Amino acid sequence: MQPWRWCVITSDGRAPRGSWWWGVAPQVNYLYASTHGYGYRLADIADNRCRHDVQGPRAPAWCKIVIIADVLLNGIDGRDCSRVFY
Repeated sequence: MQPWRWCVITSDGRAPRGSWWWGVAPQVNYLYASTHGYGYRLADIADNRCRHDVQGPRAPAWCKIVIIADVLLNGIDGRDCSRVFY
């Protein structure tokens, strides 16, 4: 299978509680990516989901590095990523 030309990654740690936008924004981003033939991944960084095995929870800004590394190493939906846009 051909690699994605671009992989789009977004992340959010907020639950879609206070505003309808937090639930709609990932859907809009997914539609944009699929319309242009890009891979898409929404990374949920709430509740310390990218913990370090030894040092414990990371700040959300450091989770970006972990997410990008994971996408570059493992791809999205079984396809490699040639480029990543966060």
